[in-house]
Amino acid sequence: MIAIKTFSKEHVDENIKLGASEYTSQEVLNKEHLIWKHILPPAGPSKFIGEYSAEGALTGRIFLQRRNFYLKDNLSATGATATDLLIDPKCRVASSFIAITRSIKSPEEIDIIFHTSNENSDIFYRNLFKFPVRFSLTALGLPVDIYEMVKSKWPNLSAIKALKILSIPYKTLLVILGEILTNFTKINFSNEPIDQENIFSQFKKRAGPHFERSKEFNYWRFNSGPIFNGAVYWAWKGKECLGYLVFKKTELKHINFYVLMDIIFIRDLGRLEKICIKFLMVKIAIQNNCDALFMMVNLKNSSLNWLKGAPFFKIPDRCLPHATPIFIHTKLPENMLHKYENIFFTLADLDYF
Repeated sequence: MIAIKTFSKEHVDENIKLGASEYTSQEVLNKEHLIWKHILPPAGPSKFIGEYSAEGALTGRIFLQRRNFYLKDNLSATGATATDLLIDPKCRVASSFIAITRSIKSPEEIDIIFHTSNENSDIFYRNLFKFPVRFSLTALGLPVDIYEMVKSKWPNLSAIKALKILSIPYKTLLVILGEILTNFTKINFSNEPIDQENIFSQFKKRAGPHFERSKEFNYWRFNSGPIFNGAVYWAWKGKECLGYLVFKKTELKHINFYVLMDIIFIRDLGRLEKICIKFLMVKIAIQNNCDALFMMVNLKNSSLNWLKGAPFFKIPDRCLPHATPIFIHTKLPENMLHKYENIFFTLADLDYF
């Protein structure tokens, strides 16, 4: 039996029990994290789609995490992202996955739903349900400590000592380039502005279709989490606040990554300004003792496509755990979104990190 509910504290224990059937990580089993993620967001509690056995036990679930979605500057819709799909391994049959997936397509009170896939679900979404891929996130990055990255993959490589020697001047050069560009452009990171809402208002006018950014959302997403949070860097040029960048530090396979979670600006940057921002990103990754800078964005959006190119490298999907296609279900007329592929979308809009 499928039930669609508004998630509340009375559903927490059964979801923790279901999570323990598959995972051991705190992101799944920590009660405070589950409450933060699905009850406390600024847009309100998530929709909870649960599959129950005849005995009343929760055997499968997915959440629709609410978030306001802007079609354009002053036209919004009720949006959501589908997260935390899980079916009890003892009950994992195709019919359960199909029933839960069908239920996310047209719930009440939500106009547009975004979701992605992993290496297991992708074949079902594309081949069984034939969901069209509206756009995909592209991974970009730069090694900032080549020695540590090579050592993690090839610990016995004979040339590794030479790489260790070369790492210091390489990182020094990257930092110096950032400082030179700062002197030319007068761009630097400083304190958050007093009038943040003005920043979000100006961003909204130029971003195209996007999930809402606000002071309340940023505090919830990057400052109030019980397990991990982000670091927000406000970019200034003289007395003009240009916008912000948000990062999270994470470790994967013994490599420390500085992950770009979100990046918004109030205007188009000049060519030298863009290069300066890129090297300032590299500089703070080095200052935070990370081995690589990493990001995933929708490069088809005009406010994000400048991130491609030097000094960043495009990372092929085959080098990642899986690709990140974005599927969309909506009750809205197709013409209200103009072009699906140009939606402003960053890692802040997913729950990967």
